[in-house]
Amino acid sequence: MNTLRKLYCRTFQTVLKISIPFLPYRKPRVVGSVKALPELIQKKKCTNVLIITDASILKLGLTKRLEKALTQHDIRYLTGSIQNEAELEWNKQMLELFRKMLHYRNSLSEN
Repeated sequence: MNTLRKLYCRTFQTVLKISIPFLPYRKPRVVGSVKALPELIQKKKCTNVLIITDASILKLGLTKRLEKALTQHDIRYLTGSIQNEAELEWNKQMLELFRKMLHYRNSLSEN
């Protein structure tokens, strides 16, 4: 590797390492239960939720409790799964799911 490039990379890494403690990171809020998520979503005034997960998680039904809790609180949701692949084909799949959700939302507001 070129010596100047090595120097640049090491300098960049050092500056980043030093600056990390000063960057404004948000502290995650741990929600104790899936049942508490709908209230949190409603506090943020969200009406639509897009659940993106691995296909095997959907097949195992691990999102069913979340879906049930969202349904009980009249929050619309759309689930989508992606396959683990080396290419970035999943970007197209998620864009299509997002468009589907927007179309669904717009069709509800027209009624």
